[in-house]
Amino acid sequence: RRFFRIAPLFYLAIGLYTLVYGFGPREYAPNGIQAWQYPLTFLFLNGWHPEAINSIVPIEWSVAIEMTFYLCIPLLFAALKDLESTGLFIIGSLILQFTLAAVLTPVLMLHYPDQSRLVRSFLFLWFFSQLPVFGIGIATYHIFRATKLVKDRKLGLTLLAGAVFLFVVGLNVKTFLGLLPQHVFYAVAFLLFALALHYHPTRVLVNPFTRWVGRVSYSLYLLHFLVVELIMRALPAPWPMGKTTAFFLAFVLITGLSLPVAGLSYRFIEVPGMNFGKRLIRGLEKPAAPQTAP
Repeated sequence: RRFFRIAPLFYLAIGLYTLVYGFGPREYAPNGIQAWQYPLTFLFLNGWHPEAINSIVPIEWSVAIEMTFYLCIPLLFAALKDLESTGLFIIGSLILQFTLAAVLTPVLMLHYPDQSRLVRSFLFLWFFSQLPVFGIGIATYHIFRATKLVKDRKLGLTLLAGAVFLFVVGLNVKTFLGLLPQHVFYAVAFLLFALALHYHPTRVLVNPFTRWVGRVSYSLYLLHFLVVELIMRALPAPWPMGKTTAFFLAFVLITGLSLPVAGLSYRFIEVPGMNFGKRLIRGLEKPAAPQTAP
């Protein structure tokens, strides 16, 4: 089910971004795009190689990490049955990432002696770095299970304020030896944000428009870089205005153009893909016809 939700649009994006960006060198592919990177990306294995993790599609790293996580779900579902076990898992995953990064950094630097940024980026983006975030998502699930859905405006607004505070703090947070990475702060902020909307789904944040954006968010996420590229080509920098004004203008342009593109993509690519997956699954789950004697 998840494959048919993710793969059709992702495979189309591989072709589109190849047409737009070509095969030349770029930040995550300093030697350019090569043939071996395509099968890794199609199989969602690009997350395990520094020169493939984010080479063809600008945000393909997260798709690869997500698909790896889906493969782990049966084990995690069996092992993380409560908040206590999930908390231990989060701590263990942080220790594991810190240890792996310490061991692999010098090894990778031998292979990429002049590309320390590529090595740092890979060890930030790869599966084990993001594993604590998945753990915090599972913790959110357990908190929901243990919490009765009783509307509480005061509690909801308090949690929302805490989430906003962590979002701001996370912009510049640093801990000893980087033991608690910045993206983990953001994951905790989103945990509080989810709980805030659980207790007080304020209409400013929960309404038909935001729910629609949620439905098309995968298309929006995957395709908005195409819109960014088209805007940059049509309106090359520098823009004749201050940076703050330029930022908000760019935000409005990118969002305003990306949303209809995402809506079309959802309707004509994602939905047919999901429907095909559902039909296939129903066919596989049908009981075999009983054998009758001649």
